[in-house]
Amino acid sequence: MPTASHLDLQSDEFIQYDQVLIPSEPFNAVLIDLLKKEEWDNKYTSDHVQRRLLEMIADLKANITSLADVEARLTDLANEIQSFNSKFHVFFPLEGIQLQAGPITIGLITFEQIDEAKCQEFCNHLGDDSANEYIPLFKERLRESIGNRACAHFSAIAEESRVRELGEVELERVLDLLRFAITLQDPSRNIGFGLLGEVPRGRRMIPAIDESSHLTARHEAAGAFRDLIIDDHILEGFRGIGLFEMSEVLRKSENSCTDFERCLITAIRWCAIARNQIEREGEFLGLISAVETLLTPKDGSPITSSISESAARILGDNLEGRKTIKRRMKELYRLRGKLTHGERVIVVDQDAMLLRKYVILLVSRMIRQRGRFETKQALLDWLEDERLR
Repeated sequence: MPTASHLDLQSDEFIQYDQVLIPSEPFNAVLIDLLKKEEWDNKYTSDHVQRRLLEMIADLKANITSLADVEARLTDLANEIQSFNSKFHVFFPLEGIQLQAGPITIGLITFEQIDEAKCQEFCNHLGDDSANEYIPLFKERLRESIGNRACAHFSAIAEESRVRELGEVELERVLDLLRFAITLQDPSRNIGFGLLGEVPRGRRMIPAIDESSHLTARHEAAGAFRDLIIDDHILEGFRGIGLFEMSEVLRKSENSCTDFERCLITAIRWCAIARNQIEREGEFLGLISAVETLLTPKDGSPITSSISESAARILGDNLEGRKTIKRRMKELYRLRGKLTHGERVIVVDQDAMLLRKYVILLVSRMIRQRGRFETKQALLDWLEDERLR
């Protein structure tokens, strides 16, 4: 717990609050201590804690009589924060997801279909329409947002704003996992899903006129035009690729995840980023970054050879298969080098599809091995031992 000694009023920069100047450097030190060391960020937003701390300091500067007053107020504030025990439930409206298999929980997020009865239940919490002239309008907009669509349900013991923040983070991790899981099933990236309002969809006409004033027009879809339909068939695919094993990882606190599990989360994030890229070159670099997250050596070994050999060892089922994978991975990694150095490179469909297949299968197989390796270095050590056999 930070003590009053942290609030030494010697600083060149100040925060003004309620006509009181508060030195920013020691204030920020206390704020960070409270949020991180005392883990107040589990229940409150940084803005909320900052506001409460500023209120306390402003009042103390006007009424302080002793150092003990500061210690007592800090203790009171700590007790208030730590004793907070109200749970909030947040429902994020989604688009592009259909739940044909019923509610499904992935990580800390439960996907639920909000039917008419559930929507009416939400509206009932707003009270009678006659109580306030804005209630009918609010109910109408609520129905537009959540009615007859899938929502992501998240709950936590924290203040409302903090639950929303935490929920957005957890939802994004789960959406990353879903995008990773459907990559091989939807190579054309026609399926799009996310928070309501964040999935571009539409059609456009692009006219072209030649020198003789002859006009032609092309109709095309803009954005992803298909929904992710979660039915029993796709759930089987999710199981096969390791989605539900990663779901268990996402349920863990950050401190309880192993180093290797954190690497898997990052690799899946890169796969999701790659899928969201418009240009094929962007997708290519994102997929390579996913491989590098898991296989880049720390001992200064040549990266191209080391990553290619490691990928071949993980993916290949026999000697000839490993030789082929190693050769193709080297070729793909050289493309990555040219792209990052600004050389003109054309990534053809065959290369993009092959890299996509290698990366998704590699990450999937590493998900299966998460109980075997505690750290990334443990994986790299095992790969080195395999090279020497």
